[in-house]
Amino acid sequence: MYSNAFKVESADDLVYYTMMLFQQFNLSGKTQKVQVTGDFQENSNYHRALSRYVKQIYALTEIQDFQYSEATRRQLSTHAFFDLLSIPLCGQ
Repeated sequence: MYSNAFKVESADDLVYYTMMLFQQFNLSGKTQKVQVTGDFQENSNYHRALSRYVKQIYALTEIQDFQYSEATRRQLSTHAFFDLLSIPLCGQ
């Protein structure tokens, strides 16, 4: 398992940094699962660019420790605010 965060300014940056890690750790884009957080919507430029090289891309699902109301659950994508919402878990 590997976790990293980096600033990307274009879809090409995302592909470059991701594929650099794949090369470094000898991973296959056909079999490796990649979980994403943040503003990474399906069918966006980022998703389309990365999916050319990585076949299994998933949005990170919500952490079970979070308590959402149904109204909040309907309004938020489960991965968009993951970094912000996971701050309380740092003290555990």
